[in-house]
This record gives sequence, C-alpha cells and structure tokens, in this order.
Amino acid sequence: MEWPLRRPAVPVSKTPTWSSYYLAACPTPSDPTMVWGTDVPTSGLEAYLKRVNANSRALVLPAHVLVRAVGYCLDKHPDFNRRVLHRRLYDFKQVNILFPLLGKNRGPEVCLLCDVDRKPLAELAAEIWQHWREITKGNSRYQRDERIFRLMPSLLRGMLFRLMLFGVNWVYQPAALWGHRTSRASTMVNYLGQRGAPPMRTFKPSRFPNDAATLNVTMGPTEHGDPNGPAASLFVRADHRVVDAYQLGQFVGDLRRCLMDPAIMERPEAKANGVPEAGAA
Repeated sequence: MEWPLRRPAVPVSKTPTWSSYYLAACPTPSDPTMVWGTDVPTSGLEAYLKRVNANSRALVLPAHVLVRAVGYCLDKHPDFNRRVLHRRLYDFKQVNILFPLLGKNRGPEVCLLCDVDRKPLAELAAEIWQHWREITKGNSRYQRDERIFRLMPSLLRGMLFRLMLFGVNWVYQPAALWGHRTSRASTMVNYLGQRGAPPMRTFKPSRFPNDAATLNVTMGPTEHGDPNGPAASLFVRADHRVVDAYQLGQFVGDLRRCLMDPAIMERPEAKANGVPEAGAA
C-alpha cells in the first residue's frame, strides 16, 4: 500500500506569509487562483519534433513535449509539487501529472503519469499512446471502475462522491484508496491544440473540487501566418496558498523556454543548473 506524501507537513516556519494567510482564510474547497497567460513561439518546437520523430519508435507530439516540460520544471521548482491537506502544505514524493485523453463515449479520461521528471521523452510518449489505445478500446482501468460506479443508485453515488471528496481533502490516506488518481498528482496538463481548435485568446482553467491538483498547465493550438512566426497560447493556473505570483512567473518563464527549445532539457548543464535563459549556450 502506497502513501504518496512525505511526513511531517512542511513546517510553518518555511511556509510563506501569504500562503499561510490563504491556508488559514480559505476553507476547502476554496479556489484562490492565479492565472498567468502568455504565448510561446513554436518554430523551435516544430523543428525539434521533426528531428526527434526521424528516429523515434513512438510518434512524439507537442502534447508529449508539454508534459515532459512540465515535469522538468516541477523538478526545478519543487514548491509547485505540493498539495493542501487540512490547511497545511505537504510535498509529494514523486513528480506525477494528470493528463486527459479523449475517450470514445463519455468524453476525456484522466490518466495518471508517474515520475514524469525521470522519463525520457520517447518513453513518456509511448506510455501516453498506450493509455490512449486502452481508452479507445474501452478497457482501461479507469473505464472499468467507472462502469462499476455507474451501476450504483444515483443517491448512493452522490453520497459516495461527497465521502470521497471529504477523504481526499481532509484525511491523510494511502493512494490506493478513493481518489487515487487526483490525490497523487499536483498538476493537471491540458493540450488543446487538436485539429480544428480555434485560436485561444483567454482561458480560465477549471479545477477538481479538491486540494490535491492545485496546478494546471494548458497549451492552445499553434497559429501560423503571423509575421513573427508560429506561436501558441500558454496558460498556467496556480493556487495562492501554495505559491506566490513571483514564483508563478519564474515557473512560467522556465516552462516557456523549454517549449521554445525542448533540446535544453537534454543538455547536461540544464540538468545541473536549471533552465538557461533564452539565447544561452
């Protein structure tokens, strides 16, 4: 049985003042949200994908690079890899990410990707493709659990939902119990650049009604035809109880640089010293 959080809780002395304020003032499931929107020039990303896919066994898409870049930045900014539990902050032991994939009948299925910071891009892409194949066939673990859940009477199902929400928000529990997916990851990553998607100008990421996955990263479709080159919108939603706006700006800046030039995640100096500034060797 796996226990996903480090104990004890993050000491109050190491919790930023404003985070302490939000922790005390906002009862669960309040949403003290900050959203940082920017754009990402994608000419470097497109060139990188062309180079990688020339030798990769699994087709690598922008969504896979986005997931890898978020995992990379979470490793460099560990303050984001935390959750709120009973008005205290706890560090996650692993860098895990929730990633929705489109299913057949009932919309997207949210998959749990573990140790994203340690997996090479090709391995991560192959894992995501495997999740997608299982979902399109209707035999993923998540879909099997959902079929059992839908057999319950609606009244019982509603009561179970509320009990699960209470357990995830207020009880330190092993990840094998209710809400095992959402209680094991700090971050939801959305890639909304699917074919036919319109340009994304503004976006307010929603959140689960719990205090585990407090970070959301969403990337929109690439727009071509701009004189400055192709670019895609990027939105990052963070929880003010966990980080402040200055930290959010640093995280978004590093993530943007990783997406502009994904090769920097493979360079030894980047792994040792963090993401270099744009234009650095």
